[in-house]
Amino acid sequence: MTIAKRFESRNYNAFMKIRFYFDPICPWCWIASRWMTEVQKERDLQVEFCSFSLAVKNNLLDENSDSEYAPMARITHKILRIVEKIKQDNPDNATELVAAFYAYIGNKIHVQGETETDHAVEVLESIGLDSSYADAQEDSSYDKEIKASMDLAMKSVGNDVGVPIMILETDDGDRGFFGPVISELPSADDGKKLFDAIASMISLPGFYELKRTREISPNTASTARLFDSQAIDGIEGEACSIG
Repeated sequence: MTIAKRFESRNYNAFMKIRFYFDPICPWCWIASRWMTEVQKERDLQVEFCSFSLAVKNNLLDENSDSEYAPMARITHKILRIVEKIKQDNPDNATELVAAFYAYIGNKIHVQGETETDHAVEVLESIGLDSSYADAQEDSSYDKEIKASMDLAMKSVGNDVGVPIMILETDDGDRGFFGPVISELPSADDGKKLFDAIASMISLPGFYELKRTREISPNTASTARLFDSQAIDGIEGEACSIG
């Protein structure tokens, strides 16, 4: 079923796969990813989380970069190396493992507000993977896979993008856009409305962009309701201008 026919008929039982591109550094991306995980339960979606390194996109891997975002971007780039190793070693359940890995890492960074970033071993053990996967952080051979993932995303949406990127795989081919950029996690009902509206727009071949200037910071604490842990009072994400 094409995207257009599916949303004309409101046939939400028609399976759809979405590739959601992320970098763990970005709070805007984190909020959108939690919206995506909620919506997939209601709209018969398979969501695959895919690597998109803002350190690569913005040339921040150079140790001499003076960007204030460079140190953290380099750390989350290394986290994406672990993502690629998980995918490589676990082809049968990589989708589930990567989703769990991102959820745990993002919870620590964006919900609990932990300033320490060396969470890899703890997170890997929490999702049932050997701590040796953390060694991939220092293995630059995985950068090839990260770059290939990014190239596939930009093939659909162009080069002038950051994260999040959402790409729908349908009978019509890949259709995707940068976004959505949302400042807080919507309610479950509003989240479904948002997805339906976005998917309907994506179904129009001539639709390209709908945008306004961001005037507030991302409220990552709004995602705390999805976790047992509580958000640190008053925590908000940085504006993440590199995203």
